[in-house]
Amino acid sequence: MNSTEEQRKVISVRAGNYLVTAGPGSGKTFSLVQRYTELIKEGVDPRNILAITFTNKAAREMKERATAAVPTVTSGSMQIFTFHGLANYWLRRRGADMGLTNYTLMSTDEVTKTLTSIARSVPLFSHFYETTDDKHGYLVNEYRNHQKLKMKIIERGLNAMESYPGKPIVKICADLNLPLNVAPYATGFLTLASNEYSTYKRDRRKLDFSNLQPFFIHLLEKAPDIAESYHYIIADETQDCNQMNLQLLNKLNRYNNVMAFADHKQSIYGFRGSSSSATQDFISQFNATELFLTRNFRSSRNIVEFANTSIARQEEKMVAVDRKDGILFYKEFDTHEQQLNAVVTKIKLLKGQS
Repeated sequence: MNSTEEQRKVISVRAGNYLVTAGPGSGKTFSLVQRYTELIKEGVDPRNILAITFTNKAAREMKERATAAVPTVTSGSMQIFTFHGLANYWLRRRGADMGLTNYTLMSTDEVTKTLTSIARSVPLFSHFYETTDDKHGYLVNEYRNHQKLKMKIIERGLNAMESYPGKPIVKICADLNLPLNVAPYATGFLTLASNEYSTYKRDRRKLDFSNLQPFFIHLLEKAPDIAESYHYIIADETQDCNQMNLQLLNKLNRYNNVMAFADHKQSIYGFRGSSSSATQDFISQFNATELFLTRNFRSSRNIVEFANTSIARQEEKMVAVDRKDGILFYKEFDTHEQQLNAVVTKIKLLKGQS
């Protein structure tokens, strides 16, 4: 693939923080991997380049493409991780610097079972118990009638506590849209439940995924040489960053040299604290210069032009490389289910015609 002028700029700039706004089909991954491999070819040690993304699949693909481009570099020397993977990598190696050693990372199944048990044993509503049997009976009744609600408060509350570090629990609970008769009790319940969960993990020397980034940020404060080892940072899919992710990137950015790739129109992690403002948050927090990839290599001209009607900023509008027009279907739906069924039906129809 021959690079465009926009891509060459993304690949070649070196000093400073940048946000690359890359629309679908614009060669974002090509540009990202090319920048990574060009740095290595220029003599930068791969251990001094951090590439970070959101899924293990994306991290593996990045490693495979980089290894194919620079065969002399071993996969083991590449610092390519998810946010959680990076935190776990360093906590395993340097956790002793802050008194953390030999921890066990909880499985999703263990987390669910533990939280279910806590939700069963911690009362949601304030209540006076005459005897232990009274409390047991009350909790059994509450378990039957309110377990799903209690799990919602715990799971979404803990997720928000990770996504918005330092946000008061009372504000977290206010954002959960709970029934009016429950809302006054949610803060006390979530406080007790989160304390129980912390005690469970501490007593057993366990961490869950939500602990990894906060513990890693604490480690970076104790061991600044970790961040100093990363001369260049490349971050993918930063439209899905929450405040914890941005805080971690900030801690790692000792050389004021982060290049983030994003498309705020493709954010999918709202449930874990990302929002449409993530890209603007990055620009303001990192004083970043914005670059654009606007050449669309994937879709035909009329599809690209139709997509442009939903793009407000002129500099983000895409330009189709393929000048031919394809077939464009457009229909509005009232529900996601209707949309899904229509797409599946159309695919089956087209498949039958091929």
